Amino acid sequence: MQQKLAYRYDVEIKDDGKLKLSRLPFKKGTHLDVILIEQNKDNFSDLLNAAAFNLDFWNDPIDDQEWNET
Repeated sequence: MQQKLAYRYDVEIKDDGKLKLSRLPFKKGTHLDVILIEQNKDNFSDLLNAAAFNLDFWNDPIDDQEWNET
């Protein structure tokens, strides 16, 4: 089975109803499957970003030492 990479772009439909994606990492003539999903208006991206990027809680050398000794 061939592994496929997924790319995510946060874009907005323009006034003319067109969607433009620039700088795609594919060669001219490449066939693609495109799936469009409308974003939910109740967007929790700020909370998701905070959860994903704030990992300082886990960087605790004292806790690591105690965990490793048990």
